[in-house]
Amino acid sequence: TEAKQQQRAAALSRQLTQQRAQAPGSYARGHAMVEGGNEDMRVALRGNRLKPGARVPRRFLRVVAGDEAARFTEGSGRLELARAIVGTGRPLASRVIVNRVWQHYFGRGIVGSASNFGVTGERPTHPLLLDWLASRLVEQNWSLKSLHRQIVLSDTYQRSLRHDARNAALDGSNQWLWRMNRRRLDIEGYRDSLLAISGELDRAMGGPAHGDLFASRRRTLYGAVHRDNQTASDALLRTFDFPNARISSSGRIATTTTGQQLFTLNSEFLIERARALASLVESEMADANRSNSDAVKRLFQSVVGRSATPEERTLAADFLAAAEETNVLSAWQQLCHALLISNELLYRP
Repeated sequence: TEAKQQQRAAALSRQLTQQRAQAPGSYARGHAMVEGGNEDMRVALRGNRLKPGARVPRRFLRVVAGDEAARFTEGSGRLELARAIVGTGRPLASRVIVNRVWQHYFGRGIVGSASNFGVTGERPTHPLLLDWLASRLVEQNWSLKSLHRQIVLSDTYQRSLRHDARNAALDGSNQWLWRMNRRRLDIEGYRDSLLAISGELDRAMGGPAHGDLFASRRRTLYGAVHRDNQTASDALLRTFDFPNARISSSGRIATTTTGQQLFTLNSEFLIERARALASLVESEMADANRSNSDAVKRLFQSVVGRSATPEERTLAADFLAAAEETNVLSAWQQLCHALLISNELLYRP
């Protein structure tokens, strides 16, 4: 009898496991805020919350609005605060937003100190441009899409990286934007590019986060970040200048370190991407009956977005020809690896 009960329990356990595997999963959830009352806060004497002082009525910052700022009386006051920040005659919010978007495209904002627009911050290099873009943002009903479009269609954004000796002598730091700044891809863009080029990127939208950037083939956007910096994925992100998740960060500081170079040369993740890309090249060659020369052209177009120069084609052909008959795939893998860690891929054109 006991044996039968154990068999039945085991069968039910297997059935439960199967049912759980077929379950649709939990519903998507998100945090939301609700009104928490409208109580005015007390001043914490000498910063000690256990020693409350006088109550302070809720209102906008006096340093901006003056002593006659109207009190907040509706609910928690969050809506009134938002209206006060973007209200008429207060261009700070629109300037800050415009400067952030500009910094995203050019690597440096019109105001270099993006988190400090005060007297101790940097002066804008193009103040009239900053105000014009800020006013356009407000006129377009705060449409960030319109702001992005305005910038990417500009002559400034479409300038090349070409060096000019005369301009360099006058403005070596490119403060006046006579050329586009060369910028390195962030780790999210670089990892996704490697997976896309090797034909392995999972482009599925939505779903839960994944914790292992090395095993997953999903976009880095869906990776999990741990505040304790405790996993190999966290170490990868930090190696390529991902900010500390414990603190608020105004931007990433681009660095070039030995650790980054060692990762690109020796990481199993890069080696696997090179192997997958080499297999892809070999498969295309077999299907289309292509020569090594055709495959090299296709490889350069896929990785760096341009045709190989005559010198590059010659070097690649000599390298592949020198490989033994049984080691051709390894030779292609090494060539793919060299292109995947090249500056042309790692740095934005």
